[in-house]
Amino acid sequence: MRRKREGVKIVKTKDRDKLMVVATSLMKIMEQPRTSGGGDFPILPEEKSHYFNGYQVGFGGGDVVVTLIRNGTPTITLNASFTTAKSFAIALSDTIGKLERCAEHQIMTIDQVDTARKVFDESK
Repeated sequence: MRRKREGVKIVKTKDRDKLMVVATSLMKIMEQPRTSGGGDFPILPEEKSHYFNGYQVGFGGGDVVVTLIRNGTPTITLNASFTTAKSFAIALSDTIGKLERCAEHQIMTIDQVDTARKVFDESK
């Protein structure tokens, strides 16, 4: 007997080989990248993810170069076509803008944090 539930086939069988095929298929489904925040995009496992708190951007004749920095140390360089880089920048801006509107709070930029830090240091 076969039926579908949330896109997964549920199979009742006493056939051991068929059961192994179903179990293997389920394991493959479970190994697929997770999604978060209601989006349909992959969240890779921690060993394939990368945190950064700084960046440098430049460009050449045919692409944009972004070096990601963590705690002052360059960690990885990304290269993207101009079209991909612009589309990515718009997607990031749209996502942050939506968060700011929902939270009714504007997230500070690095320049704004640096200005506030200078004011803080001068007030000591």
